Amino acid sequence: YSAFMVAEEVRVVSRSYRAEDQAWAWTSKGDSSFTLEPVEEARRGTTIQIKLKEDAAEFANDWRIEQIIKKHSDYVSFPIYLVEKAGEEEREEDTGAKEPRIINRRTAIWRQSPSKVQAEEYNEFYKQLTLDSNDPLLHVHMVADAPVNVRTILYLPSKRERSMLQVRPEQGLRLYSRKILIQNNNKDLLPDHYRFVEGVVDSDDLPLNVSREMVQSNPVMRQLKRALTNRLNRALKELADEQTEKFISFWEEFGVFIKEGVATDYANQAELTELLRFRSTKSEGKWIALAEYVGRMKSDQAAIYFVLGEDLKSAARSPHLDYFRKHDLEVLYLVDPIDGWTMAMLREANGKPLRNIDDAGLELPQEETPAADESKPALDQSAFEQLVTRATQILGDKVRGVQEGKQLVDSPVRLVSPADSVDRDLQRVLRLTEEGYETPKKILELNRRHPMIVNLGNMVEHKNDDALVDAAILQLFDNAMLLEGLHSNPVDMVERIQMLMAEAVAARAKAE
Repeated sequence: YSAFMVAEEVRVVSRSYRAEDQAWAWTSKGDSSFTLEPVEEARRGTTIQIKLKEDAAEFANDWRIEQIIKKHSDYVSFPIYLVEKAGEEEREEDTGAKEPRIINRRTAIWRQSPSKVQAEEYNEFYKQLTLDSNDPLLHVHMVADAPVNVRTILYLPSKRERSMLQVRPEQGLRLYSRKILIQNNNKDLLPDHYRFVEGVVDSDDLPLNVSREMVQSNPVMRQLKRALTNRLNRALKELADEQTEKFISFWEEFGVFIKEGVATDYANQAELTELLRFRSTKSEGKWIALAEYVGRMKSDQAAIYFVLGEDLKSAARSPHLDYFRKHDLEVLYLVDPIDGWTMAMLREANGKPLRNIDDAGLELPQEETPAADESKPALDQSAFEQLVTRATQILGDKVRGVQEGKQLVDSPVRLVSPADSVDRDLQRVLRLTEEGYETPKKILELNRRHPMIVNLGNMVEHKNDDALVDAAILQLFDNAMLLEGLHSNPVDMVERIQMLMAEAVAARAKAE
């Protein structure tokens, strides 16, 4: 069929190896008829002659033929020769055609035993396959006959982003059957979160004449996907356990894809969760696994705690950490936009539930030591109630309410999610992906022992109309929004900050 897509006529001449047999020629123009006739042919073998259509003349071009062979049949076991046409000068000299030239490689390293392939060969094949000038971070060479026949080499690139000249136009693995290319960019052989993986897959269980649609529905493909995914999961776990520094290099480049897999691939969620790495309040800037966190939990700690932030610096300054620092409880820093989505889908790990510490109703270990520093004088109840009323009036519909923060120690305020805020972990990713998304309103908590809150409460009690109070309340709210990574337009704060600075400078100048 493929021949008649470009051929006006096809002629096949064939002779058996038996000396006494007759050579025959089969000829057809692709319609319902053909001719079969005896011919004189001295040599054994088969010759296929294609008379091209006028609009298919490009397929008689030497370069075009070579590119087709290299794309689809580069690794066929038998040599493919190209006999190039002689040029005008050569024809005038009656030299005839040029010498035949082998144009296919024939040797497919993925069909060889892994013990016979050198590291340099793996790297060379990777660069040839991807046009990446860097060596791969890791290769996985798999040869198996059960439960499905598969010969594959999968590569983990060393970098997520490459130069424009090195990026492949489409992602996916090259799919072969018996070393014949079936699909150049197959996206169905691995889960979507492994789309950064490069490589080739060859299976004798796939028929050579399979169409693209049949490839997707073929039951062998499901077995191949399961086998490749399991092998890749195992390879990454081995890398994490045996070559920590190399795995961290992988994590810093491709960790976001693993987090995506945790959120979307329930069948492999347990294996992928073991690969997760985070920084925390106790990790001293190093990446840790969830198992490491659980291993040093306090005996009365029932959950894994995490805090969401715009970046590590803002997360480390989060007012939500006050209670946890005072009681020496470790908290994970989650600073990727995708982190909230991952945690929303994961919910628990290593037998422990995962809890966002911005939850107003969070159950914490019982401690004899109160969260607040009782050595600091607290704002009396009357003044505090007046301040809460004033803040509620000023903030209006920006918040769901204003209340005392029992867990605040060093920070004046914090924003917490109401109990019915089901998407609090998803707010960052939704803000990036949904047009017009509005962040649900939170509850503002006040630390009645913080000097700023004490002074504001006293000002409200004695100077209820002071505009400085309103500006300070608004600024405290905006500061909390900034630390949460939820402020939509910080520029709006500039005028208010300048006013607060002017008041502070004037008060200091007057005091001096």
